[in-house]
Amino acid sequence: MTQPLPKTYSEARWLNDLDPSGAETDSDLESLEQDVFHVIVQTLGSNVADPHKGVGALNYLSGPTTKLAGMPAIIDAQLKSMTRITSSKTTLAPVPGSNPPSYIVQVAAVVAAQVMNFNFQLGPTGLSVVPPGG
Repeated sequence: MTQPLPKTYSEARWLNDLDPSGAETDSDLESLEQDVFHVIVQTLGSNVADPHKGVGALNYLSGPTTKLAGMPAIIDAQLKSMTRITSSKTTLAPVPGSNPPSYIVQVAAVVAAQVMNFNFQLGPTGLSVVPPGG
């Protein structure tokens, strides 16, 4: 079992929106998960603070399946530019029985010589974090 990353700096907690109470992330692991989420969900160029990052995963749902199949490689290419991540391997799997189709996006990222697994669900309502064991 991997140990959680320590909390070395604070960051506002926000995925699709800022936490209503202005809470901060509890750990560097949570901050990293949040950063990976933003890379996947944001469209390239949409974040003025970091215009070179963004996959725009929702745009892949309306395209051909060949485009969707290429999304994991694009996610890994984007994550390569994050200094905290040494390498990553992203996979995409359909959620059985989902209609309209939804997908589990699993990112295995190497951080400080540890593999950190992040799971997200991508569907017509957006991208969401899948909690561990969920």
